[in-house]
Amino acid sequence: VVPGCLSKNKLIDIINSDQRIHLAKSINSLPDKCKKCDMLYGCYNGCTYHRENGHNPYCKANRDILRYIKGKLLNV
Repeated sequence: VVPGCLSKNKLIDIINSDQRIHLAKSINSLPDKCKKCDMLYGCYNGCTYHRENGHNPYCKANRDILRYIKGKLLNV
């Protein structure tokens, strides 16, 4: 199954594929560190494509950017 490729697969085969099921589980699972983060609402552990061992390697950078933006918006 080529995930998301309707020209090569039937939709039901894509929906039931191991790749799609794994993606759905990874989207809905968060490390404890993320669950406690004050920027969770803006990040949600980042893009699943970039996750390494279930964690976003750009976590600190994303958190710093979101905190900066939040600070600017609160001071408008």
